[in-house]
Amino acid sequence: MKPTIRLAFVIFVTSVFFIHCSSSSENGVPALNNVSDLPSLNAADYDYSITSSASAVEGLTLRSQQNSGNAFSRAACEAYQFKREMFRNAAQVESFRCYIGNLEQEFDNLSVPIDAWGFYEIHFPTIAEEENGPPPVVRIRVGKRNGELGMDVCQADGEDNAYIQSVQFRFSASEEGYSGFAINRYAFNREGETFLGSSREDISIVGTSRDDFTSAEFLSSNQDSNGDNDNWQQRATFTATHETQTNTLSGVNSSQSPQWGNHQSRMYGQWGEDLVGSVQYETTGQHPAPTRQDCLEWWTPPPGEEDAYLENCVNICYDEEGNSSAADENDMCTFTDDGTESFDINNEAEPPVFSLISDASSSYFESVLDASLPQLGDLDAQTAFTETWDCQPDDEFIVIDATESRVISECEVYEELDWDLCWRQEEEARQEEQE
Repeated sequence: MKPTIRLAFVIFVTSVFFIHCSSSSENGVPALNNVSDLPSLNAADYDYSITSSASAVEGLTLRSQQNSGNAFSRAACEAYQFKREMFRNAAQVESFRCYIGNLEQEFDNLSVPIDAWGFYEIHFPTIAEEENGPPPVVRIRVGKRNGELGMDVCQADGEDNAYIQSVQFRFSASEEGYSGFAINRYAFNREGETFLGSSREDISIVGTSRDDFTSAEFLSSNQDSNGDNDNWQQRATFTATHETQTNTLSGVNSSQSPQWGNHQSRMYGQWGEDLVGSVQYETTGQHPAPTRQDCLEWWTPPPGEEDAYLENCVNICYDEEGNSSAADENDMCTFTDDGTESFDINNEAEPPVFSLISDASSSYFESVLDASLPQLGDLDAQTAFTETWDCQPDDEFIVIDATESRVISECEVYEELDWDLCWRQEEEARQEEQE
């Protein structure tokens, strides 16, 4: 269930709107006239920890005082990674809501027209690329049309400096709360080669803020146009009632890679704010069998033992139980793993510790066991822009010089994932068992 490594730099998801007029509720519908009217779009802000206030959660950090000391739960770790990846995607959306929302307060000429587009070229402070801040210059068009706030974002292409659309954002308000989506075109580098991908974040919040909500649902869809040919979706629902919370997470992933083979993964989990829960999972696929070079890179056998070692390594496949079999005619190993696990998470240390617990200790086990896993046939990562922009204004851009602004330092940036976390922790647990 190891997630595929992807991304080195990302074209930033930009999700922001702003109107310079008074904010008030109209006919029971929450105001959506200023960027500050939008609640946080970061999924992590709706994931309660032990405290009863989501605002007390620090970014992606989860807290649990529990740790049974039992064996490592790989399924719980992968579920955690599914959620962390969703948090990362949603945090990209939230970061620009914060950037532009703060600039709205600084610049009177930054406003949103009604039933038309406003065109702006924003110059941000220069920031190191590895710090995941905004690009130095972005072009945006923004407007409120038919009650919907919309924004499209362009940034300069790294090769010829031509502007290309990177983000489409649409959001609206209703009596229940807020809903909308952001589509992001991004690029990532792997082994010196640049690949393109796209993602879509669908967000629905019943309530008015992260401190006053009934439920918040986030659906993250991702699609690589080349590279590993990955398609994956995660859906998380956070439900808050009487200062308690139940969280539901499901995910499906399909990957085709010439280097790593192919795999399909499905999972469904539920947990409480104490981070005790259960998860159901299934993963199947193929990976290349180890070559002679692979085997010798992994371990150098003592003199005289090389032939015996290679005989049990080259083109040999091993399952989770350590049973061996020969690779198929295409030198591929087939694997499958499924089941359920109940778990708790201890976050006193970083990274967190994922421990198996008895199914009887999880109040969610029965509902997780009865749940249907998302189907691979249902994987529908529709991430193309629904409305395109050529990055040119109808008349001219209004230039916003924010190079001296403190906007970046006042907004949190998203964090990259430790993609090897679960594999590394499983190896460490296995070594501890052998000692």
